[in-house]
Amino acid sequence: MIDEIFAQRVFDRIDKFDDKIDDLCDRMMKVELDVTNHLTTVEQNSNRKEKRFYVLIAALGTVFAAVSLFQSFN
Repeated sequence: MIDEIFAQRVFDRIDKFDDKIDDLCDRMMKVELDVTNHLTTVEQNSNRKEKRFYVLIAALGTVFAAVSLFQSFN
């Protein structure tokens, strides 16, 4: 009888630990997804800024080339 009660208490505690571990795993998965989504967004924004920078450099190069071409004709 005492062994059954003791075993029941042990199993109840193990079940509580199992529930806590499951909760922690769920929370960690949510955090991992949030971090992954954030990193993806940061990478996309970085790529956009990089493309804008290269387009700006190309536009300035084209303007300088056009100005120097017009100056060479005058």
